[in-house]
Amino acid sequence: SWLRVNALLREVIATSPAARDVRAGTLEAAARWFGEHDQPAAAVRCALAAGTSPDAVRLVTGWGPALVRSGEADVVLDAVARVPSADRSPEVHRLEGDARQLVGEWDAAVACYERAAAATPGPLDAGLAWRWGLIHHLRGDLDTALAVYGRGALDDADDSTADTLT
Repeated sequence: SWLRVNALLREVIATSPAARDVRAGTLEAAARWFGEHDQPAAAVRCALAAGTSPDAVRLVTGWGPALVRSGEADVVLDAVARVPSADRSPEVHRLEGDARQLVGEWDAAVACYERAAAATPGPLDAGLAWRWGLIHHLRGDLDTALAVYGRGALDDADDSTADTLT
């Protein structure tokens, strides 16, 4: 805090191609370090700032459920926004839906869950059915909630599913 670069020098540094390359390299290294040290939110933020969207997508799909559980919905949404719609897997749609549900964007969450379900043949993952049905349940649309709950595959659920439901 005792050393500050003046505005003119900051602007010159920021517009320098070499400085951008150094910054991107530093951010990529920081993303790797944070990932290796179980700090997924910081890792994804650094990867996004570095402009390495594919790496950020890999990190968010790997760490997505933990990020959502820890309240880092904004990190998940920032990373998902970098993925072209055509390249989004059912898992990415589900993570986006979970993050949108967490921040209270229920209509958007339902749309994400619908896209995940449309791309998933057969019964739905129990956690997906529960979260999607819960929105309808809380809105008082019990018929739709029951229909969505009924699409969940409870026979494939294991003990770890309970962790994602809380």
